[in-house]
Amino acid sequence: MILRSIHIALVIKLLFFSDQIIAQRLDASDCESIMIAANVEVTVCKSIGNSEYYYLPTNLRFAETQRHDISFTFLKFQDKETSGSILHFLITWGLTGSQFQKAQEQLIDSKGIHAKLMGAVIPEVKNDDGFVIEGTSKLVDILNRSMVHIGKATPMANTKIAASFQLNQEDTQFLSNAIKNNQKDLKNTYLTLVFYLNYPPEPYRTYKLTKNFYELLNHSL
Repeated sequence: MILRSIHIALVIKLLFFSDQIIAQRLDASDCESIMIAANVEVTVCKSIGNSEYYYLPTNLRFAETQRHDISFTFLKFQDKETSGSILHFLITWGLTGSQFQKAQEQLIDSKGIHAKLMGAVIPEVKNDDGFVIEGTSKLVDILNRSMVHIGKATPMANTKIAASFQLNQEDTQFLSNAIKNNQKDLKNTYLTLVFYLNYPPEPYRTYKLTKNFYELLNHSL
């Protein structure tokens, strides 16, 4: 009896989730950009057939720790035979609670009292190009060749994506200098998440969410 109840509950949740995905067929002619903070802009699009709106992926940032620091660790090591470093960070995307509330208020001001912001759109992602490190800095090559693990782009807002790197001595020094100088190389190294959005009757559109290391490291959580 308990297992049957659990099964029924799971079916109901899956049906609800499927309805949400179907409802997120976006009307490309009814989208609006909203500036909700000095460095956070969000685009909201109307769902076809109703007055519900969904926001497109935005607010790419390093995730925060329990102490509200950015989740970015750069640890140098040295022993008798070798030296180098370990770099690990977590990134996420999506509006915070207060940002979501501001977006809802501005949407109502613009579209009327019946407009409702439902949450983030659930985009399609592909495993082969979902999370990319790109740019013109030498740091891009360093990170791509030093990569130990890089997570997949997530279609769910405010979930975390991990990335880990092991750098040799020379690359460690370059990254250390880049962080210390905090300018050119950081500004020319980008983390990019690649999504695909449903705008019927057209095929899925590519949507990129990107931010450079300078902005990420200096972002106020």
